[in-house]
Amino acid sequence: MKDGIHFTQRWLKGLAIALLLGAPLASADLITFDDLDPSEGSVSEQGYAGFNWDSRWGLGESGMSGFGDAAHSGSQFLFNQGFESNLEITRDNPFDFMGAYFASTSNYNNMSFWITLVAYDGQGNKVGELVDAQINPDFENQPLWIAADFTNVSRLVVDAAGGIFAMDSLQFRDTAVSVNEAGGFVLLLIGLGGLWAARRRVH
Repeated sequence: MKDGIHFTQRWLKGLAIALLLGAPLASADLITFDDLDPSEGSVSEQGYAGFNWDSRWGLGESGMSGFGDAAHSGSQFLFNQGFESNLEITRDNPFDFMGAYFASTSNYNNMSFWITLVAYDGQGNKVGELVDAQINPDFENQPLWIAADFTNVSRLVVDAAGGIFAMDSLQFRDTAVSVNEAGGFVLLLIGLGGLWAARRRVH
């Protein structure tokens, strides 16, 4: 009987340790746009990196006038062609948006100075907002990291409130499984373990 109790205790301790070790946040992924081939269609048509991109996003490269220093990695980036505002990025599976690099065009009359980011979950609830983050504070037109740390995002809206901007090196990760879902699975494992331990004591 004591052996059975001791085994159950050891099993539960082992399970707790395994859960602690196996439950870190998902590692971050980086979208650089450098492997996008313009001959295969727009970023929207290609469904790049598993996301749904607003058709108003344009694919730019560092050889374009006013964007010589806009790329953070490689030479390609996205930009709001035609001064478009409120451009969207969506995905069927929720994600955590950690941030991205933004830069203004160097063409003086088309410069952008602030960026606003608003995130929504699958039910349309606002889950994050960053208003008027400076992206061109010194007129240097260099890529500037804008951290957001929005979680459980299904739709991200990017707005520059006038001006033309570039976006590159978008960082995200898959949203972690909710505590309730994970808790149900843990209870199932504990129950199965208890039944197995009880059977072991009987035999």
